[in-house]
Amino acid sequence: APRPVRPAASRSGRSSAFARAFGGALKTWPDEGDVSLDVAQLGVGGQTLKPVLGRLTYDAKLISLQRLRIGDADGVAIDGNGAFDRASATGQMNFGATAATLDPLARLVEPLAPAFARRIAAIPAGAGNIWVGLSLDLDKPQGDLAGVKASLDIHAPQLKGSLAATMMPRLVRRGGVVASFT
Repeated sequence: APRPVRPAASRSGRSSAFARAFGGALKTWPDEGDVSLDVAQLGVGGQTLKPVLGRLTYDAKLISLQRLRIGDADGVAIDGNGAFDRASATGQMNFGATAATLDPLARLVEPLAPAFARRIAAIPAGAGNIWVGLSLDLDKPQGDLAGVKASLDIHAPQLKGSLAATMMPRLVRRGGVVASFT
């Protein structure tokens, strides 16, 4: 019988529990894959995304998001791409979003980060194009520690800025490739 999942006390505990749960599910996946998605309309978390295009490939050495394009997510267009080399534990993923105002961005992130969405919504409204970029970089490991950097850039008429965060999670290797972070 499946065991109930208990909330962990710390962020690192939650991420390692997630990695273990996801890693177990991956045991039944094929060794390599090429998944393409071309959907006219997709409902996710009460929001309608249309159209959704994507291509993800993976094998023993590389996980690659070759294309992600969401034409309209409640007024936000999203693009993404990138790759992670599992053998060397390096890589980068990039995501960009554009909108006419900040309001649709706040609605889009609200299910994932409600406090952040409230902060976006509190910024005075103004007309003008908005661009938000998110980059995730995985630098060459130092021993069993990986250098992870996340960068968030925003360009709007009312606000311009960047936010960067770095961390050094432990790598868990299986068969010479990175299986998860703890």
